[in-house]
Amino acid sequence: MNPSIDLPKTGRSAVTLVFGDTAVRRRNPVIYAGSDGWLAKASENGPQGIGETDLPYGAGAAACLAAANVFRALFADALPNPRLDSDAVLSTFDFSTGATATQGPATTGLDLGGAPIVGLGAIGNGVIWALARDPGPVGAVHLVDHEAVELTNLQRYVLSTQADVGRVKVEVARTALLAGASRLEPLTFLTRWDDYVVGRGHPSFDRVVVGLDSAADRIAVQAALPRRGSERLDPGGRSGRLAPRLPWRGRLLGLPLHADPGRPEPG
Repeated sequence: MNPSIDLPKTGRSAVTLVFGDTAVRRRNPVIYAGSDGWLAKASENGPQGIGETDLPYGAGAAACLAAANVFRALFADALPNPRLDSDAVLSTFDFSTGATATQGPATTGLDLGGAPIVGLGAIGNGVIWALARDPGPVGAVHLVDHEAVELTNLQRYVLSTQADVGRVKVEVARTALLAGASRLEPLTFLTRWDDYVVGRGHPSFDRVVVGLDSAADRIAVQAALPRRGSERLDPGGRSGRLAPRLPWRGRLLGLPLHADPGRPEPG
């Protein structure tokens, strides 16, 4: 995307990235990444391994941690704190870290039950990427977005390739869900959120999965939820109160799909 940046076919690498159990010796920095279920791992000390699981969440987050470390290694001279992760462990189940990071359930068992997934840009791409690889969630999902993929999107859209430029985003997402391990039934709506709400007859949404990145768009989605304390839902089906509490009822879901089960249900 940047004409000043290219990938040369020859020459020495500035950083080495290793997934799995292989240890290597290099003069340049070596970043090891791995995952196990809900856990994402990155380290400069040695191989992190890859666990046996059907869950994609730890693996997806491990790729993000690895990319962040590569960035720090390459642009160290321009960063105030370019130190690489020595032994980082992140739970995508509850965001706990380190040696006590939580390993969540083996399956999600999440029933999305006709929930709209609104916004299929970079955030929405990540949501669909994960759901397409998780055989646990069931139900119909409404894919809502009014735009097509543009060339400048490719650097941050995990689902799209050069061949997808010009395709509408809802079809790219639908294709990904149908081609993966997902049991979800994707239905496409090539429209804006407000037109989708009007076209559906102003339904009472039980939950909405939000992939929008602007405050104005998120507020518009929240405004469509019936009045009650908003909730988020974890993969085990439990729900809990969002913090801070919002003056709308229904479930407004981002990532992760998890809440503190110890908190009481909103009244």
